[in-house]
Amino acid sequence: MTALSRLGGVSIRLDRIIRSTSNFVHVLEELDHFGVGLICTDQSVDTPTQMGKFLRTILMVVAEFERETARDRTLDRLAKARADGKQLGRPVVEIDTDEAVKLLEEGISKVKDAEMLGTNPATLRNRLWDAGREDLVESKIRRRN
Repeated sequence: MTALSRLGGVSIRLDRIIRSTSNFVHVLEELDHFGVGLICTDQSVDTPTQMGKFLRTILMVVAEFERETARDRTLDRLAKARADGKQLGRPVVEIDTDEAVKLLEEGISKVKDAEMLGTNPATLRNRLWDAGREDLVESKIRRRN
C-alpha cells in the first residue's frame, strides 16, 4: 500500500475505472483515504495538482446535483402515484390473528404458529402488534409504516 501511495493510481481513460459521476467521487474518496492520487494519461486528469483538485470539486458538485435531482424525481413520482390511489410497497399479508393468539396461548412457538398460518414470524409479530396484542410481542422492533 505504501508503494501504491508513492506511485499514485494511473489510468489511461476515466471511463475504464468509473461508471458515473457519483462513482467517480466515491473512487476519489477511497483513493484519498489511502493517500493515493489519480492520474489519467489520456484525458489530462491529475487529482494531486491544483487543476485536478478543481476538477474534483466540480465533479463533486455535479454528483450532488445528480443525487438531489434523482431524489426529487422519485419523490414527485411517489406523490403522484399516491394521489392516483396506487398502493405502494408490498401488499399487506392478512392472517387470522385470533387463531394466532389461540395457538400462542396453547404454548405453540411463534415460529411454528407462523408456519401453521402460512406466513413468517416477522409478519406474525407485525399483525399481532397491529391487532393491539403487544403483550405477545417480545420487543418493539422498528417497523416500516
